[in-house]
Amino acid sequence: MPKKNPSNSSDSQQTQIEFLVEKISKYFSMDENKPIESGQTEKGTPAFRFYIEAQSENVETKVEDLKEELKKHDLQPFLVEEKGEKIIEIDKSGIPQEEKERVDKPIHCTQCGDEVDDDAIYCESCGHKIGKKKKGEVKEEHERKKDYQPTRIQRKESSDGFGKKGLVIGVVAIIIIGIVVVIVLNVRSGKEVKVIYEGSWSGAIVDSDGIRSISGSGTETFSVSGTVSANAQKMDGSSREITIQIIRYGNVVEEQSTTSAYGIVSVTG
Repeated sequence: MPKKNPSNSSDSQQTQIEFLVEKISKYFSMDENKPIESGQTEKGTPAFRFYIEAQSENVETKVEDLKEELKKHDLQPFLVEEKGEKIIEIDKSGIPQEEKERVDKPIHCTQCGDEVDDDAIYCESCGHKIGKKKKGEVKEEHERKKDYQPTRIQRKESSDGFGKKGLVIGVVAIIIIGIVVVIVLNVRSGKEVKVIYEGSWSGAIVDSDGIRSISGSGTETFSVSGTVSANAQKMDGSSREITIQIIRYGNVVEEQSTTSAYGIVSVTG
C-alpha cells in the first residue's frame, strides 16, 4: 500500500508529480490500475514510484533515455522490478531546492500570461520578449530607488492619500477573501470519491492536496478537490461487485465496476 508523503506542501508535491509524469510518459505507458506511490527507497530516502506497463519493450534503453532527459534537472530514475511489476523510482532527495522552486513557481509571459521556459528569451505564444535584467541594470535601478527622497509636499500627499486608499483597499481585500473562501468551500463540498463494496478494500486518491491512501470495509465516501484520480482494489477473491465513483454536487460523473477476484477499479475526472 502506498505510504503517505510527509511533505509540508501538498501543492508542491502535486506539481512535482505532474512534472515527473509528463517526463516519464514520453518513454513509457503508465499502468493506470496502479497508484502513484510516495514512499522510500531501499536506502530509506523519500521517493516517488511510478508503475509502468509490464509489457513495455526496450525498457533498459528507454530508462537510459529518461536518465538523459532528467539529468538536467539533477534527477536520477531507477528501474525496479517487484513481483513481476516494473516500477520507475525517483529519489526525491535528489531534487535540488532551486529545481523545487522552479517547478512550484512557473514563469509566465507578462504580455499574454502563457507559461514560458525559465531560460526563454521570447514567448512562443505571442513573441513578447522575456528579457532578464543584467546585473549592472539591477544595481543601477537599486541606486536610483535608494537616492530618491520625496519632498515635504510629496510626503504629505502620500500620507493623506494613504488613509483613503488604504480603507478602500482593505474593504476590497475583505470582499475578495470572502469570495475565495466561498469558492473553496463549494469546490470541496461539491466533489467526492465513493467506494461501494460489501467487503474489505484498499486504494489511493490523487487530487490537488496530493496523494493519500484509502481503505475500508463497506461503502466509504471521501471529500476531494481539483482534478482527481482514484482507485480501489478488492482484498478478497469473491465475485461480489466493487464500484468506485466520482460524485459532483450529488451527481455521478465517473464510475467503474468489476466483479473479478481481487479486481481493481479506477476513475479520473
